[in-house]
Amino acid sequence: MTDMKFEDLLGTGAHFGHVTRKWHPNYKPYILMEKNGVHIINLQETVNAMNKATNFIKDVVTKNGEILFVGTKKQARDIVQEEADRCRMFYIVERWLGGTLTNFSTIKKSIKRLKLLEKEGSNLYSSTITKKETQMLNRERVKLADQHRGIKDMKRLPDAVIVVDANYEETAIKEAKSLDIPVVAIVDTNTDPLIIDYPIPANDDSIRTIQLIMSSISDTINQVKGFGKDKPDVNGSPLYDAKEVVDKKLRDKTSAGMMDCKKALVESEGDFEKAINHLRKSGITKAEKKGTRETKDGLVHSYIHAGGQLGVLLEINCETDFVAKTEGFSDLAHNLSMQIAATNPLAIDREGVSESILKREKDIYIEQAKSSGKPDDIIEKMVNGRLNKFYQENCLMEQVFIKDPDKRVQDLVTESIAMLGENISISRYIRFAIGEMNSNNGQL
Repeated sequence: MTDMKFEDLLGTGAHFGHVTRKWHPNYKPYILMEKNGVHIINLQETVNAMNKATNFIKDVVTKNGEILFVGTKKQARDIVQEEADRCRMFYIVERWLGGTLTNFSTIKKSIKRLKLLEKEGSNLYSSTITKKETQMLNRERVKLADQHRGIKDMKRLPDAVIVVDANYEETAIKEAKSLDIPVVAIVDTNTDPLIIDYPIPANDDSIRTIQLIMSSISDTINQVKGFGKDKPDVNGSPLYDAKEVVDKKLRDKTSAGMMDCKKALVESEGDFEKAINHLRKSGITKAEKKGTRETKDGLVHSYIHAGGQLGVLLEINCETDFVAKTEGFSDLAHNLSMQIAATNPLAIDREGVSESILKREKDIYIEQAKSSGKPDDIIEKMVNGRLNKFYQENCLMEQVFIKDPDKRVQDLVTESIAMLGENISISRYIRFAIGEMNSNNGQL
């Protein structure tokens, strides 16, 4: 494994923290500066923290220790499961069950019950039970399989816990601390890093940041264990490089989820065409991507304002199709559409305001300023001040966000960029009365 580089972290948006009002005072040593109301994390501290964490993980794995990966938030689930599978460690990506560590004896009984339900020849499925009882057992099996799929083979408590978002996984960390199990965690600016044994300061909402850090940790474990792409796993079947096979090929071809693709590859024994057919038969894959045209990834969001009298169509773009499908991206589009419906901006930014409107407003402001009898230099400042106010009221990105008067729309977009780890741009929009389609300047 190569050491993590500053440039790699920067490219994923790992330096974006939360808005300044949400920060935790103990996080101060890891903060570089404040920009546009958002804390910027010192990535040099992140690099140093990663080196300490990976050295600790190497020591644990060298002593044949077992590690539990924890990431139950939506942005982290697929990544945590993939990377834990890749290095043959345990994971929890569904809801954290209280007592998973502190009451592990009960969890083991639940896992034993699951294995009994999964056993084909189990006496639970005798010929004397009714169809209803069989269905109840099947529902119980599915529920337990979802809860315990990542720890089904974990026979003892882990030697270390790796967590994505220490604030979100507070219960898991408390249980680990009560049992003196060391914790490695990605911590954002809203989290107290002092409660973590090996904190990694970084943006814990960015999918690309989580991917980079988790894959680096997985690579470290594989390096110590001597695993590689061509080394067979415990069942004798070859390991698949999830990034290369799933992300680049199967996901691009089918638009199915990462873990669905991985499961299809396993069930089809690595046959790419069979995996595609498996996904199609399961109803997971979507129709083939329309046409061969090249376009930016993103979506066109439609919104009907309360009362059904106003409508908005908004085109918003990001860098990848993966991010375009996330809940965070969809929420941003919805909030922007609400803003447009409520405020009816003239343009997205200053460059979108037409010359004729700008000239008309400027002429009005000049006449108003001259009537005050002020000197020419003061008149120029007065006009510029009024023009700035005009922009702030009529340009979408400069408007005060309707849900938070302390925030502008640009701040909302900046926070989403920090969370999703990709650049986001608003292309165009239209606001119309239902039944009409009157376009505004520079919009749809």
